[in-house]
Amino acid sequence: MDIISELARAIDRADLNRIEALWERHFYRLLLQDPALVDRAVASLPSEWLAEHPRREMWRALTGALGEGRQIPTPVLERFAAFVRHDASARPADGLILLHVRLGELISHGWGERTSALIDEIHLAVEAAEDRTGLTDILPVLFILCAVARMLAHEEPAAVEVLWEAAHWASVGEGHPALASVHAHLALWHVLEERFVEAARLLGDPAPAPAAGTLAHRYQSVGFVVRALIAVGELDPGSARRWIARVDEPTVTGELEWLVLHARSRAAMLEKEPWEAIHAIRTTLSTSYDRFPPGSFSGSLLRADLAQLTQIAGDLRSAERVLRAPGMREGNLAIDVSRARQALLRGRPDDALTILRSPMRDGFTPAHFPSGVVLAASAEQEVGGEVREETLDAAAAVVRAHGAPAALTEATPPVRELLLPRVGVEAAVVPQLWECAARVRLTRREQQVLRVLRAHSSLSDIAAALFVSEDTAAASLKALYRKLGAHTREEALWLAGE
Repeated sequence: MDIISELARAIDRADLNRIEALWERHFYRLLLQDPALVDRAVASLPSEWLAEHPRREMWRALTGALGEGRQIPTPVLERFAAFVRHDASARPADGLILLHVRLGELISHGWGERTSALIDEIHLAVEAAEDRTGLTDILPVLFILCAVARMLAHEEPAAVEVLWEAAHWASVGEGHPALASVHAHLALWHVLEERFVEAARLLGDPAPAPAAGTLAHRYQSVGFVVRALIAVGELDPGSARRWIARVDEPTVTGELEWLVLHARSRAAMLEKEPWEAIHAIRTTLSTSYDRFPPGSFSGSLLRADLAQLTQIAGDLRSAERVLRAPGMREGNLAIDVSRARQALLRGRPDDALTILRSPMRDGFTPAHFPSGVVLAASAEQEVGGEVREETLDAAAAVVRAHGAPAALTEATPPVRELLLPRVGVEAAVVPQLWECAARVRLTRREQQVLRVLRAHSSLSDIAAALFVSEDTAAASLKALYRKLGAHTREEALWLAGE
């Protein structure tokens, strides 16, 4: 059945019963396929007819809320909730619409961790549903939102599982237009773990952009951001910014604000222009802390970006503070890579290797991913003065397989020169974003001075503890500071890892 033509004919005939029947089974599909026609239907319907039933009121409210990011009026939502709870004529699909709205509210506040019980309720409602009217219409859309919530709660495997459920429901019968968005969200999962080839395969060729302010455009915006991140992985920040420019405003400021900010930050890194992106992330984290706490997926990703931007800017103290934020999760790829890079930048390649070889989940370590494996090769070279051929071959194979030449920006200059020909990338297109510090090896006497400095702050106390004059103590401190590259006691202790 051509539901678009059916709805158009029903509107022309002012056939209210037919319009209602189509919306009961195909409302979300219609919103995605032809939002202008749905708007036309809403405009043509008598206000008194819409107000007669909470379900009709909710359809009208959803038409604007889902496309333009508007809030559903509280009275409409309350009447619909009362109908779902107390009216025997309410269908399972009505209850799922209400759960969809609640889930969207939690996600908009960044409260992914609070959605678990709600998602369980959604699955139970689907399993218990005897009247399946409208289920194939809403479930692909609803399960996409469940997957976003799972991702924000650091439950990535569960997010992928829900997306495959969405793909199943979107493939029933003649198929659902939400299937393209399901693929875009699956591609998002791949691209955040630097599997750019797989992400591009899922996206396919770009489709014509729907009108702005529609549900279809918001759904396609996820694909735009994914394409931007693929462009970053391919060392093309200009294309990345062009894709980001196509993202609609409700996405930029709404539930996926963190993702747009992440894409912009990654482009800024390649351009070696970190300060504007640093300011944007700091502003977002300070004004929206509740939406992006350190323990959330989005909050972790933004803090990893902030750490890398400040590393590129040469502000390692700020990067250290970001990476030590209370509540940061272990076993997060972006955070672990940033921590390993920080260790290299501070001349601690052994610590970097420990981080990169620590398990995250399912047996994987950061060194299994493009940026991590290149960092591991760099750390290996810094530890022993050389890097094994098998390490280089493995790093090059991972970078090539995932289409991630941007991972070469993680290489130290010596490793970079060895990897470039193996990957088949010209040196001119890979910016050198940072260089690790030389390893500082303190003599036994310098280590003694450092221990005393840790315990005492005044020169007289330091001299007494060392059993030397204050002039001798001052000379020893000056020599230690010079070797560490420090200017103050606090900086010396930090650089020495105290």
